Amino acid sequence: MLYALSGMDRVTSGTVAYRGKEISDYNEKQMAKLRSKHVGFVFQQTHLVSNLTLFENVVAAGYLAKERNEKEVWK
Repeated sequence: MLYALSGMDRVTSGTVAYRGKEISDYNEKQMAKLRSKHVGFVFQQTHLVSNLTLFENVVAAGYLAKERNEKEVWK
C-alpha cells in the first residue's frame, strides 16, 4: 500500500488520490517531486548508506532535497 501511495508501484485498477488530487496518472518526474516534498521512506536494509547512522541517512535525504530546491530557484 505504501508503494502505491508513493507511486513506487503503479496501480493496475482503481485510483490513488493525495490531498484531493489524482496521482495515479502522474509521470515519473511528478511522482519524484511528490515523494521529495510529501512522502518519506526510511528503508531498513540495503538502501541506507552503511557508514552513516539512521539519523544521518534521514538528514542526508533532506539536505539533498534542499540542495535541489535551491538550484531550481536559480534556473
